[in-house]
Amino acid sequence: MGLTICDIEADGFLDVVTKIHCISVYYQDENKQWQIWTTSDYNQMRKYFQKENQTIVMHYGVMYDIPVVEKILGIKIPESSEIIDTVAISFALYPERTQMNIGHSLESWGEDFGVPKVEIADDAWKDLSVEKAIERCEQDIRINLRLWLKMWDYLI
Repeated sequence: MGLTICDIEADGFLDVVTKIHCISVYYQDENKQWQIWTTSDYNQMRKYFQKENQTIVMHYGVMYDIPVVEKILGIKIPESSEIIDTVAISFALYPERTQMNIGHSLESWGEDFGVPKVEIADDAWKDLSVEKAIERCEQDIRINLRLWLKMWDYLI
């Protein structure tokens, strides 16, 4: 797959998480068109995350998504894979967002891009439907793709 944009939806914070509802992945097909692949199947998740030599772009991936994946799926991300965390890059490239209290969340970036984040009540995560988790996860990678492309343009 090469470079992919990935997000997960799970049922809680790292210290209390018990399940991953789904993962969504943006990848480029053979025509260089971005496509979405989503699954709630743990075996498919393991297969995706255990691929060697891939680059995965995530938002809060280093501090949340990857630790959750390793904890819940019982795997280790291969050392040959790279995790690019857009939240860390956001802080580095756009410090004015902090100074102006705009923030670096996908929600705030989604507002900038006109792509609203799917809202989920704080008390709904444990019993969240797969359909709602997928809706949110897919919207998050739409936002993060726009963010990654903005950052890429800035960096090159």
